[in-house]
Amino acid sequence: MERNNLKINLLFAKRLRCQAEKTALRLTQLAKQPIALLSTEHSAVNAITQISETKGESNDSPIDILEKSQYLFNANQVASIGVPFVKIKQHKHLRIGMFSAVNLDHIKTPYDEVFNQAPYTRLVLEYGGGFSIGWQWKRMEIETGLSYNHKAYKPILNPVYYGNINSDYKVEGIKDIELNTFQIPLHLRYDWLRKGVWQVYGLGGAAIHVATQANYDVASVRASALNVKANPSVSGQQIILSPTQLNRFEQEAKPSPPQSNKLNQKQFPDGWMNGGTFNENNYYTLNIGLGVEHYLDSRWSLFLQPTYKKHLGLFDKGIGPNFDRISTLEILIGAKVGL
Repeated sequence: MERNNLKINLLFAKRLRCQAEKTALRLTQLAKQPIALLSTEHSAVNAITQISETKGESNDSPIDILEKSQYLFNANQVASIGVPFVKIKQHKHLRIGMFSAVNLDHIKTPYDEVFNQAPYTRLVLEYGGGFSIGWQWKRMEIETGLSYNHKAYKPILNPVYYGNINSDYKVEGIKDIELNTFQIPLHLRYDWLRKGVWQVYGLGGAAIHVATQANYDVASVRASALNVKANPSVSGQQIILSPTQLNRFEQEAKPSPPQSNKLNQKQFPDGWMNGGTFNENNYYTLNIGLGVEHYLDSRWSLFLQPTYKKHLGLFDKGIGPNFDRISTLEILIGAKVGL
């Protein structure tokens, strides 16, 4: 009886050793392939040791334990390696992405010669979304696409008093600015850290932004509604309103075409799709960003990508009647698929 048990144990040890050698060789071969994450043969040996140690703690026969170990290593996925097995494409291939965007716009308005207004800035939270298309080769990827961004903000109000005693006096000013813009980027991406199904990358490039629709809300209200006394001597001139009068202007002023000489010195270009020219509705940015990507399988992945877009004043003065210069911190959240 003891001799039979000894033979069984020797057979079990021999087969287990043979299986371990085959598994170690297989893992070594897989490690040379472009896969997401594999351990060395050391992980396989550790797994065999753990299985062997549990032999005395269960009622399984040596053959049962051996069959479990064979299933474990033949799966190549898992317990002995400790992480999901995802084979990620590393050869040349096309990738398509879709994303939503949260934008923090930093809007800088330069000195206004018409109103003698000093430069000022403001921060505005906006939104957008779009798609991307990229060509990946090893760790490099060149990417472009198309995205939509909505921008709405309030400039500093410079009210103008105009009219005459016959037509009544009014106060007018630029109340709101709203832009619907599309951008086309061109980025070069580099995956500088790969750890299993996770990748961390950096990118740089540039983008062109075009306002396809532009609404510049010029509004006016009767001067008497703001408790501004009639004064023909200041007609056509900029006036100063108290905070109470400014609040009332926001509430009661109605859209109207510019009437005063001051506002008629400014240009209010229509959006590119509404009859405006391309040159007066575009601006350029220099882009730099970082990203994190998580692969779900060999094709699909999710990504998070913050990107800073700095306005370039080399090719344009700015956009809108105040020549606003818009820089943006953009956070993209989306998915990509390899074709």
